[in-house]
Amino acid sequence: MERELSVLFADVAGSAKLYAKLGDAEAAYAVERCVKRMERSVEGFRGRVVKLAGGELMAVFAGPEDAVHAAGDMLQRIDDLPPVSGVKLAVRLGFHHGPAAEEGGELTGDAVGRAARLAGLARAGQALTGGDTVARLPELLQLSMRALEPGSDREKIVGVRLFEVLWQDGPISARPSSPAALRLRLHYAGRSFVLDERLCRLSLGRDAACDVLVRDRRASRQHARLERRDGDWMLADLSTNGTYVTIDGAAEVLLHRGEMALRGAGRIAFAAPADSAGADVAEFELVP
Repeated sequence: MERELSVLFADVAGSAKLYAKLGDAEAAYAVERCVKRMERSVEGFRGRVVKLAGGELMAVFAGPEDAVHAAGDMLQRIDDLPPVSGVKLAVRLGFHHGPAAEEGGELTGDAVGRAARLAGLARAGQALTGGDTVARLPELLQLSMRALEPGSDREKIVGVRLFEVLWQDGPISARPSSPAALRLRLHYAGRSFVLDERLCRLSLGRDAACDVLVRDRRASRQHARLERRDGDWMLADLSTNGTYVTIDGAAEVLLHRGEMALRGAGRIAFAAPADSAGADVAEFELVP
């Protein structure tokens, strides 16, 4: 069943040339760094990544406001990356708000096709959308959009007025609080820990030297780490048996020797699913 959604496409610009110049290993590492930052931008503004393929990403948002914020944040994050062997990394994006349907993990509909075409028309370091999507934005947020030259070849391809996100002119107007402005509050075993700009790292495990002493014998001595990085609160798993993470409203995921950005609120279970017998669970929330 179709409903109104905002769909965003993004890809690492010139990735083929990147592989040709840097070689497979170095180029793959550079693209992976870009994609991780792209994912954080999506998650930081209430979006959801639907598909990843190499240096390409498709995401969905409930409304165009979050898509605009995520697009600007994504472009800024990639622009902040240092050049790789002299190559400056960039992404190009397109987003559209319109009818879309999701079934079996696949997203289809007019919004998907329109967003893909817009991304294909964008230049490196540019996010494009159409006038029909801009019209749905609050007036203040429309000030963060700039119309392209009327009647351009790119406009003729899509048949609508094209606008770009003014991400280089400072913070986007009416931007909601992002993870960079939030504190992380962790509740475990009757204690509360607050991470902020002063305390921005916390170790968790069975080792007495850890900041948070985990009780479950299945947990590793150095089990996990919480830290702020690039404006996000990141959870890194260092353990043998893994860490089970549930973000409110989403399914539980197993994190094993990897890391993820936390958002909203949820649960962290050490070495076993949160709903299993004898599970050792901490709760977290991002707060102003």
